[in-house]
Amino acid sequence: MARIAEQKRIADAEAQEALEAREAIRQSSLRKNRAKAKASAATAESTAAKATRAAEEAERIAKEAERKALEIRKQEALRKARAAERKEEEARREQKAQDEAARRKAEEETAKATKKKVAEMKALAEARAKAAKAAKAKKEMEDLAAAEANAAAERKKQKADAKRAAEAKAKAKKDADAKSKREADEKAAGIAAEARKNRAAKVAENKRVQEARAAAAKARAEADAKIKEAARKSAEAQKVVSDKKAADARKASEAKAKAAKKEQEAATAKAASDKRRAAQAEAEAERERERAANARADAWREENEQKTAAREAAAAKRAEIERKVKAAKAAIAFTAPPPPGAGSDSRICSVCRAHLPPSSFSAKQLKAKAAKRKCKGCVGKPVPES
Repeated sequence: MARIAEQKRIADAEAQEALEAREAIRQSSLRKNRAKAKASAATAESTAAKATRAAEEAERIAKEAERKALEIRKQEALRKARAAERKEEEARREQKAQDEAARRKAEEETAKATKKKVAEMKALAEARAKAAKAAKAKKEMEDLAAAEANAAAERKKQKADAKRAAEAKAKAKKDADAKSKREADEKAAGIAAEARKNRAAKVAENKRVQEARAAAAKARAEADAKIKEAARKSAEAQKVVSDKKAADARKASEAKAKAAKKEQEAATAKAASDKRRAAQAEAEAERERERAANARADAWREENEQKTAAREAAAAKRAEIERKVKAAKAAIAFTAPPPPGAGSDSRICSVCRAHLPPSSFSAKQLKAKAAKRKCKGCVGKPVPES
């Protein structure tokens, strides 16, 4: 019996040692699992922090690139505007020089024609004074009338040519104004398209940042899940040892789960708040970019309108000068002395430009101004431009 009791005691001691060994192994495994779970959580936190820093750096780089691109576009637009202004100024100077040369040439030709006409009239008067026979004088008068008719026809032809040139010039000016307006609209549309493209790029960048943040949040959630799993296994191991330890472990696990849940809820709320603030900041920046683009387009349109108004004022001034020159020429034509033999009471017709006796005009036309007086043969015909 003593031997059996001794064997039983030895067996109990061995069983107790085996149980203690298994408990030591279980505790060691539990400690290792806890250390691994902590290391995984630390790694997940570090990864999330790195992802956040990378997103912030990407956002900073994107803002810097956008600022540089905006500056480059602004400099390019300013350079193009200056080049266009210089080109337009050169065209205006060239046009002005051409107009001045044409005006001088016209004045010279008019002076030469007037001088030639006076010389011809003087020679004709001397020839008529020297002529003795009425037939010869009559023939000379007929020749003079034919020459005047030819001169009138020539003047009409020159007038028609001048009118066609003025119409062509007005059409060219209209085409140039339409082209400048079309170019201004195309530039404004290009600026708006560039702004929309920048907005789309910014939205894509924000989407990538949000995906990185979501990945970081997912990593944190997985780390929390691993921590919960380790806590659950620890609780089960402690339940095998004793009910009291299992109850304490369960309470600690529940408290830790609640804390983790609160922390996760706080992190989710913070992420949502950060997302809302980022969306508000992005919307405000987008509105600011749109306002800047609209301001640039308005400034460009206003500048083009000012240039168009300046061109129109210059054209009106040139037209006024040309009108005064034509009026002066017309006054010279109407105040020219009548040809010899026409009579001191002769009148000039504003249409055929012939010096005729009063009997060739009606009473109403005799009272009319010289610029509107018409002979009986020219009544109903329009007065040609000077």
